[in-house]
Amino acid sequence: EAGRPPKAPRGTPSWNVYAYERGLRKLRRKNPAFARSAASFETAVEAYPDFAVAWAALGEARLGLQDIPGARSAFERSMTADPSYLGPYEPLKDLAFNRKDWPGLGALCDRYLALAPSSPKARFLAAVASMRLGELSRAEDLARSMMERGEAPQWPWVYVLLGMDREERTRYKEAAELYRRFIDLGREPGTVAKIVRKLDEWEVLGYIDPMDNRPAEDGR
Repeated sequence: EAGRPPKAPRGTPSWNVYAYERGLRKLRRKNPAFARSAASFETAVEAYPDFAVAWAALGEARLGLQDIPGARSAFERSMTADPSYLGPYEPLKDLAFNRKDWPGLGALCDRYLALAPSSPKARFLAAVASMRLGELSRAEDLARSMMERGEAPQWPWVYVLLGMDREERTRYKEAAELYRRFIDLGREPGTVAKIVRKLDEWEVLGYIDPMDNRPAEDGR
């Protein structure tokens, strides 16, 4: 099953499995011992580079040590060892998003969705990557599919993403309708305030009809 942590490759000595389990115990403590767990995971993968789950755990430990390049390298080795293991995809997507690597993020999301097509987060991040790359039609298709699946209320930025697409195409009335749906959800007051100011400006410019853009007092 895709996403299930793989077992150690056949023939892995019990010592390597033990090193992995020892590292996991250190990593899962209330106060993780990142350096010591990383050392254990490095022992586990040293002679068995196909130990995908240990590579992913090593990446997690290196993240705890703020070793971003080392973490990314470990997660990528995990993917190489077992492309069907979902463990390393999530942190790699987050790392790609944080450094604004939109081509890399899009490619990761495509691979992830091929394994786990029901993932709304992967669909949303793929839409963001497409939007940033100027692939507006694909971004719209992905965001619209989230709306059709009923995922948008849990991922309200879908409305903003579609609104940005309509704004880019100067279809202001459609953009305003989508932005107002985001406002109605009452999430992220800072973003809501910016969108309200934008819509007020559009009303003054005559792009859209006047409407009360203020969020309801109860936040809904």
